[in-house]
Amino acid sequence: MNVYNYQKDQLVLKIVLPEKLSAIALWDLSSKTLLTTFHFPQPIACLVWDATERLFFAGSADGSIHQVNLFRQREDKFGRAAMEAVGGGGVNDMIRINDEDPQAAKKRLISVGQPVTTMSISLTSSLLLVGTATGHIHTYDIASHQLLRTLSTHKGMVITHLMTLLRPPDLVGHVSLTLAAGTETKEVPVRPIAPFQRMRDAKARDLHEAKRPPAGAAAQARVLELEAEVARLREQLGKAKGMNDTMWETVVKQIVHEKKDKVAANGQAEEDPEEAVRRKKRGRT
Repeated sequence: MNVYNYQKDQLVLKIVLPEKLSAIALWDLSSKTLLTTFHFPQPIACLVWDATERLFFAGSADGSIHQVNLFRQREDKFGRAAMEAVGGGGVNDMIRINDEDPQAAKKRLISVGQPVTTMSISLTSSLLLVGTATGHIHTYDIASHQLLRTLSTHKGMVITHLMTLLRPPDLVGHVSLTLAAGTETKEVPVRPIAPFQRMRDAKARDLHEAKRPPAGAAAQARVLELEAEVARLREQLGKAKGMNDTMWETVVKQIVHEKKDKVAANGQAEEDPEEAVRRKKRGRT
């Protein structure tokens, strides 16, 4: 019996059973009692524990990694969803990974395809780093079990230990590590924004760009010239509108006269609507 992993207030032991099944025993150091025993279908080669004590990963030499959740959801007596710890019943409380819910266990299984030798979890508990006997380092997303990246720099060597560190300040960006008052902070150099030139031809660009009006007396003269041009355009617009109205009235009158002449030629006089209504009333009586 070997001590495999140590936590703040718990102790994890590795036990190899005669049936060649590997078991992970979880002990409480304060009371020195056995909390839970987890049985796996393959012998466990390495183990990594989440810092928040929500789950742990157990890897084997056949390339399989089992995610074991230490809490599960259940319904209380009022039908509401509640969380409870897995196990905790003592020596007789044994949990077999693939026996309770094979479908859920399959979803929590990560198949690496290479013998797993060591594992590590990032400081944010979002990434799982897996070292293999072939020298590859795989990075998995813990939430989706998706393979994000594979490092093959140490190909041909056995990865025996992995550790995650904080990102160095020179890789974070422009940061200041001094918090003392009165310290001078250098501003981050900003690249100047140059005007975007669509045309390389200088003459075409000058014609395309809007020029500023000249200043002084020349500007006043230019303003007067523009006002005179606006007045002239308004006068021309009024004349055009008058001609349009005259043409419209002439055409309408001509059409009305032609219609009246056509009715008179056919011998059909236009009847007053009020007179037609009176005649209909007299006919009813």
